[in-house]
Amino acid sequence: VVKKKKGVLKKGKNLQLGSVGGIKGVANPVSLARLVMEKTDHVMLIGEGAKEFARERGIPDVSTEELMSPHKTKKHKVKKPKDTDHTHPTQDRDIDTEHTHPPQDIEHTHPTQNTDHTNPTQDTVGAVARDVHGNIACATSTGGISLKRPGRIGDSPIIGCGGLADDNLGGVSATGHGESITRVTLAHRVLSLLATHSVDESIDQALRYMWDKTGGKGGLILITKDGVISKGFTTLHMSWTSIDPSGHIETGIDNPRVNII
Repeated sequence: VVKKKKGVLKKGKNLQLGSVGGIKGVANPVSLARLVMEKTDHVMLIGEGAKEFARERGIPDVSTEELMSPHKTKKHKVKKPKDTDHTHPTQDRDIDTEHTHPPQDIEHTHPTQNTDHTNPTQDTVGAVARDVHGNIACATSTGGISLKRPGRIGDSPIIGCGGLADDNLGGVSATGHGESITRVTLAHRVLSLLATHSVDESIDQALRYMWDKTGGKGGLILITKDGVISKGFTTLHMSWTSIDPSGHIETGIDNPRVNII
């Protein structure tokens, strides 16, 4: 199993953006994405070009073995991806999601893209921040789905899909079924809704739209231009943590869940 990472970093003040995708053996993809934003004229680097840039900038390497637990390594040795170009939206990488029609022999309730329903990697990490001057930034990083087709890129490094920041609206970082998130440009959709809807309505409508149009599930965290913190998801769980300007910390995993059934 080869884990390839993606990362995106977006700053909302002047719409700065850095993104990397399809890279293997890079320890800090978000740090690399920031260097793309700050040290190049580009917004995205992928594959060997991104890897070479990482070496030039001193980003440390990480081995595949360091990214895989013994349990996962043993499990994937007996799993083989099937030759199919179809990705079922409820079978993704990193989210706990109930399956509508679970097979009788399924051992877990966390289906992935693999048609054998192996447990997902659950490795997407996202962050959104707003400073005292109102500058907003977001970052999203993931290893993607397990046993994916070589060359597959999900939503995380694609701006407006896995993340977006605009000081005039807010910042978003998303997780879920990458193809579904990309099809509806989820991060852009929820920020656009903020112009005419409340925070909770914007999140609910964006996630419901994704479910209605693609059958895909996911979740997101959000900060508005005024510093309002919110989140929502259509999966069984999504772990999150927030801290406000006073230092008050909140955490959760089960709520707020958006009901799509």
